[in-house]
Amino acid sequence: MKKSKPDNIVYNETSNEYDAFKKNYPTNFNSKNFSKEIIKDLKSEAKPYFLQKLNEIKSEYVSIVEKIKWNEIIFNSNYNFNPVVGKKYYLYKNNDKVFLSLISPNEWTMNYLGTFILQTNNTWSKIKL
Repeated sequence: MKKSKPDNIVYNETSNEYDAFKKNYPTNFNSKNFSKEIIKDLKSEAKPYFLQKLNEIKSEYVSIVEKIKWNEIIFNSNYNFNPVVGKKYYLYKNNDKVFLSLISPNEWTMNYLGTFILQTNNTWSKIKL
């Protein structure tokens, strides 16, 4: 003989478990009454937001990849001084060698690659002149 449960208990006989928390409707007499939300077209309303977020993430990703590329070039370049945080340095290429210099591009004719500043977190940031 099966044990009977009170009417206010939500018990699933097939799975032998209490599953009130799995229901998508109220299962208790004092549960809050709910009604279906009326949402227009969620796809069209949310789409601009998600497109904007994806574009922000994409531009941030492109920026980080660019910074990594320049930092790798500078860390593999030659220089004979200790860089100071916050000071401008100039990156050049001569033949196959890349080097960092204190000399600005208007003071000599070398293959100029860019101007950089050493940040406090030991990364290099490219700046525009």
